[in-house]
Amino acid sequence: MVIEFAGADPLVAEELMALHPNALLQLPTSFASMPQRDASYDRASGALKDWLEVRAQAAGSAMAWKRLEQRYWRACVRALLPWIEERRLPVIGKLRDSLEDYLFHTKGVWKKPSPWRPGSFQCIAIDDLEFNDMVAMSHRDAADPFKGLNETANAALTACFKVKKVRDAIAHMRPPAAEDIREMVLALDALLA
Repeated sequence: MVIEFAGADPLVAEELMALHPNALLQLPTSFASMPQRDASYDRASGALKDWLEVRAQAAGSAMAWKRLEQRYWRACVRALLPWIEERRLPVIGKLRDSLEDYLFHTKGVWKKPSPWRPGSFQCIAIDDLEFNDMVAMSHRDAADPFKGLNETANAALTACFKVKKVRDAIAHMRPPAAEDIREMVLALDALLA
């Protein structure tokens, strides 16, 4: 977040690093809580210039706000997607017994229905499942939805729902909500602690 919003301005980077982590998730609006240094529009650059334009409600403020949202989205792509992927296999580990039980009849492979070809399936091994796949399995077959076999597996499935919400926002080029990010991080940290 700091790199994306500070750019090449070391003073802005220093001020952003001093913010509480929750304030970083509130960027770009948390720029308002930063001390107002000699922030003249003519000398500002990047995100700070966009923020000053938004704050002044200048003619280009709508475009400036869009650029700030894009910066936040790019920061989420860089920071969150690798972090999420590093946790995918450990979460599958917490769900392994439940997944093996649920997929026993297909020898541990989920036959994911193809949305483009009715009656066609993509076979996905347990270790290759994505968070979205596990959520889809829990909804897919109303007669026999995927469920955790124990409390830990249920917590892991809940974490999958929280990850899906954040990943879906990122995948659709929308900045995920700060509260969704917090809930996801807390759920995964509690599960994998």
